[in-house]
Formats: sequence, C-alpha cells, structure tokens
Amino acid sequence: MKILLYEPGNTGHRPVILRYTIKVLEQACISWIHEARKQENSAWGLVKKARESDCDIIYVLTVDGIAGFTWRVSLIARFYGIRVICTYYLFNNLSAGWKSWVWRVLLITGNINRVHISDERLKRGHDRYPKQAWFLPDPWDPDEFPEWTQEAARKRLGITNGATVFLMFGLIDERKGADMFLQASLALAEKRTARAVVFLLAGQMSPGVRKLYDKCCQHSGGNYSWIGIDRRMPEDEVSIYYYATDYLLCAYPPYFKVSSNTVTRALAAGRPIIVPSHGLNAALVNDCACGLLFHTGSLSALTKTLAEAVELRCNNIPRYEKMCEVARQTACSRGLNVYGTHLCLSIDSLMHRDAFRTY
Repeated sequence: MKILLYEPGNTGHRPVILRYTIKVLEQACISWIHEARKQENSAWGLVKKARESDCDIIYVLTVDGIAGFTWRVSLIARFYGIRVICTYYLFNNLSAGWKSWVWRVLLITGNINRVHISDERLKRGHDRYPKQAWFLPDPWDPDEFPEWTQEAARKRLGITNGATVFLMFGLIDERKGADMFLQASLALAEKRTARAVVFLLAGQMSPGVRKLYDKCCQHSGGNYSWIGIDRRMPEDEVSIYYYATDYLLCAYPPYFKVSSNTVTRALAAGRPIIVPSHGLNAALVNDCACGLLFHTGSLSALTKTLAEAVELRCNNIPRYEKMCEVARQTACSRGLNVYGTHLCLSIDSLMHRDAFRTY
C-alpha cells in the first residue's frame, strides 16, 4: 500500500499534522510520498503523480477551502481505482447550514471515500454526518511536547512565579478573537485587583492586534503585564508556553464550533481552558469540567470569567488542580497512539471492505 499525502501548507497546524501522519504511516509500514506544491489548478496533475508513484490512496490532509478541488480529484481518481480521503477541521459544515448540503452533493456526485473529523460524538453514534465521516482526534505527540515544570518554563520566558498567566497561542488575529482577549485584559486591569496577572500572546500577530497589543503595553505596570512573542514558534519551543501558563484562552467566533489542536496541547500540559459557550470545546468543558466558559461574543462575560479564573487559581487550589488533572486524563484520548489507531483503521477499512469501525 502507498499513500500520496497532499499538504502544501507550511503554517499553523499543517506541518505538525503532516509530521504526525508520516510518523504513524512509517510505524505501520505504509509507504508514502508528499506533494508539497499547490495543485489546486490541476486536479489531473495530482492524480497523475499518484498514478506514476503507484499510490492506492490520495490523502488531502487539510480539505478546508479546497473541497471543490478534492471533489475534482476524486472524480478523476475513480477511473484509476485510487481512493481519496481528507481531513476537515471546520467539520460543523458537514452537519448544519447550507454548506452541509453542498458537501452532501459533493460526496454523492464525487468519489471522496472518507472525511476525517474530530467530533467525538461519532463514537457515540452521532448520525448527523454523512456516512463518509470517520472520527480522527486532534492529536498531540509526547515526543514533540516535552514536559516542563511551571517554574522552569517561566524562568525560560522571564515570567514571574506567583502570577496568574493567561495564554493565547498560534495565529493571533481577529478571526481567533485576539482583539476581544486584549480588550478584556484591559478591562480587567482597570479593576486594579491585588493579584499579579500576565497576558501572554505567543504567535504571529495581525497588524490590528499588534496595534491593540501596543496599547495594552502602555498600561503595563503594577500587577498587570502583557508579553507578546510576535513570530512563528519552532516546534521545540511550543510546550514551554503551555507549561508556563495557568490557563489557555480560545476566544473563537460563533462559526468556529469545532475542537482544535491548540486546546489538545493545553490539555496535554494539564492546563484548564477558557472557551466560548458554543461548539465542541464548550461541550468538553461541560462534560469534563476541565475549564471555564464565557458567553460567546460577550466582552463583559469574558472579563468576568478572567477575574473568576484569577480568584480560582489563587483561592481555590483544590478545584483548580482538579481541572488540571481532568485535562491530563482527557489528553490521553487524543495522544498520537490513539490518532494512529483511528487513522490506520480508516485506511484499512477502505482497502479491505470487510473491515468495520471499532468505536
């Protein structure tokens, strides 16, 4: 068996998931090749490379934004007996809204054999998705996510011990709610509480967020400070930020209803999450009590939740530590070994028709 991995992206989660996938395939003794050049204007070119390389499967690692291209690839690949699979991150579009109907048309008329999504409700018989949907968790790899003590991580980053640290990680832009996070941090600072608080933003900032961050820094002093690391993070530095923090904050907008690799890494570090009251991350907090919620889109609610988190960290250590422990336990179900098992089962079920889901 041989798989062509199509992933031309080199930012965000893309190179990370590519590495994870390659590691899983090699452990399973499955041959692979990687197409890193953009082929969106030539579906035939991608299929041709798969044929010339004797590939059995074309795997589009990130189908978001290129569903039409993947559909065209599947139509051509069908004539050569090549299967097409993909991973979809904004998978709520598969089950609700007008985009779900577009997807169903693509799946009915094309030959996309499998759509990997990270909705754990699939394991409980959730039936709102097309039959091609297959559960694949948002993974993390212990080999690439070394453990740090909080004291050592903070020393590395120059953060004072004893402060409550809130982390926003990854692409720091308005689409991810970074502007609302900074506005809430300013509102919290105006309350002038006696607790030391650090707002840590690690990742490339958009121009608008950078401008707002600079404004926040003008208010630094006393018990409140803002730290911005405005660059892409090398993979060997990522875990430092998670272990240095007390909470990960994801202020995702209403249309972003899915889980994320950012949340998975926070869970792996045993850090509670602060997320809006919609989508799968909110469901995770409700089910597992591994974090705090705020009303989606509400600046005042986020400010109040940040204040609650500070008090919880300082005055209710048992509850905070319980959230940390639950986070670690939850992360175990998203480890690379679990990811690899589900991916290999997906591939095997395509190549052997008698295979079946084990979840």
